[in-house]
Amino acid sequence: MNDMASRQRIEHEVLHIPAPSSISSVDSEASTDEVTLNVSDDEKQNSARKIDMPIFPLARTSTGCSLTKPLPHSVTSHPSPVSPIEQKKVVRKLDYLEGLRGLAACIVLNEHFTLYNLSYDQTTKENWGKIGYQFGKVFVAGKLAVSLFFILSGRVLAIAYLKKPDSDRLASAFFRRPFRLIIPVFGSLLIHWAVYRLNWYAPVHDAASVLDSWRSAEGTVKGFEEPTLSNAILNTLTLFVPGGRSVNYPHAPQWTIGIELQGSFLVFIVALITQSYFRHRWVIYAVLVFWFFWTETWFADFMVGLWLADLAQSGVFGRIQSSRLIWPFRLALVFLTLITMVQFPKLSDKLSEWSAGWSFDTGKAAIGRDFEPPWYQFHINYFYSSTCFALLLEVTPLLQRVFEISPIKFLGRVSFGMYLLHPVVFLTFGSIMVSIIFRGLPGRPWWLKVGLVYCSTFAMILVVSWLFYKTFDQWSMDFGRWLERLMKAEWSVGSFMAWTRRRAKANSPAAWRAWSWRTWRTIKAYPGRKYAIFKRSISRYRRRTSEVQV
Repeated sequence: MNDMASRQRIEHEVLHIPAPSSISSVDSEASTDEVTLNVSDDEKQNSARKIDMPIFPLARTSTGCSLTKPLPHSVTSHPSPVSPIEQKKVVRKLDYLEGLRGLAACIVLNEHFTLYNLSYDQTTKENWGKIGYQFGKVFVAGKLAVSLFFILSGRVLAIAYLKKPDSDRLASAFFRRPFRLIIPVFGSLLIHWAVYRLNWYAPVHDAASVLDSWRSAEGTVKGFEEPTLSNAILNTLTLFVPGGRSVNYPHAPQWTIGIELQGSFLVFIVALITQSYFRHRWVIYAVLVFWFFWTETWFADFMVGLWLADLAQSGVFGRIQSSRLIWPFRLALVFLTLITMVQFPKLSDKLSEWSAGWSFDTGKAAIGRDFEPPWYQFHINYFYSSTCFALLLEVTPLLQRVFEISPIKFLGRVSFGMYLLHPVVFLTFGSIMVSIIFRGLPGRPWWLKVGLVYCSTFAMILVVSWLFYKTFDQWSMDFGRWLERLMKAEWSVGSFMAWTRRRAKANSPAAWRAWSWRTWRTIKAYPGRKYAIFKRSISRYRRRTSEVQV
């Protein structure tokens, strides 16, 4: 035993391996020989990948085992349990990204609703002045919101894999992603078909006779073809094919979903590649961002988001916040964001012209594609502004807390439904509100009537988006998980029959009666429960008031 301990002490001195606390015990000897984990120099500096184990250099132990590869028993297969408090902290780290997604959805809504149908551009130009008009354009900049959407997708999709590189985890996300997008798109097309069949778009004609700017909404309704159920199903599939036909839908916001799916697959592939070439991953990010920016494709936003995710996971943002140069860095990001986002005529135009001067398609070399770029082409200035703003958000905790406010987080939660269904809602419910308000308040100021139309329609959009989140949005996530479990399970006639019996039992009349009874009791007890909470809050307030007076 003493010879073994002395030999291990010599190895620790020669190899510069930190010795355990009790080197003489048998358990310590076993743990020292078993822990043979190789960690690169970049991982040593990675604050998010801290490993409470000795880090060994490239050498061999006395048993002849290589220290560059882990033994099968070097790391336990059962991870240590995570406390609910730690889980809550992990969830809160991404709340501000959810809030930013909700804000981007509101920008798209404003462009389709107010810019096209409520004379937003003319109103801001006449009443807000030149500077106010430039700042007001930010709230209706649809391409800015799309760029933010794609950056957020790249930021969020691969974060779990970057925290714990696991091929099974990446394959699971890759497998579930199409269903996460296809089912909500099909739900929106199905709702549009039902609304058209029920003739709920008819009020738009009456609203156009009351408000001249609403004639563009009437033209939108007259512009799309009569939807059919089979067309809704086929459009859902062709939308995700590169170069596929656009959907028959008002304003067609679904055009971004096909790019979203392709960009998501690209994020998964690049995340897998960068983990294989971990030391040179920053070079890979830089090359891909430059390539997609030079070719003017939306995939540049996805690569920026993945780059930000890796920076966050590597602890770079934490080191930047503790640096002395943090405030000059933040001010520079604010300046660049304002120049490119607010679209100041001289500075932003010069920056855009300079960037486009050497681009793949519209540059002086003209070596790119022959056809004219479509209307949804990549926007250079908004790429700059969304990148700078996302980077500013990562290094500014105060700004993060703003986006973590509960109402903004709620917008992020229902953002998918808001993005897909807002044209249907304002063409139906919004048209009704235009007719009621503009006829019922003839002598009131125009801005007041427009404000009432906007607020009431926005509230209805939130209600419909929340219902969509509880149905199609939630179904897409549940269906992806269920299909993944089904693919991993062993298929047999017996297992299928057992599953059929369980489904029949779960949907039996007795089960439905029990569910109805539980739902009724919950609804019946809801007012009393809320009243009890209100009484407790009043009593706490009175108790605190009396303590202060004493």
